[in-house]
Amino acid sequence: IQYNPDHYGPSSGDEYAAIKSQLEATGLFTVNLQSTEWVQYNKDRVSDVYPIYQLGWFPDFSDADNYLTPFFTKDNFLENH
Repeated sequence: IQYNPDHYGPSSGDEYAAIKSQLEATGLFTVNLQSTEWVQYNKDRVSDVYPIYQLGWFPDFSDADNYLTPFFTKDNFLENH
């Protein structure tokens, strides 16, 4: 899991360490945590460099469509194909 230590705050490392711990506790997963500074991270994530990565989302207003549509429209900002 790739995460960013400088854009989303210093707690990102702790958050992803907790996710790693929970996933590995099941015995189904082995998690490798990696961090990359934001400038490189933002370039790499849209180039399919990371199989799993952190990305925050703060909706503009409280509407269910605003939580989903930006991720699944054609040519969305995630570039998630």
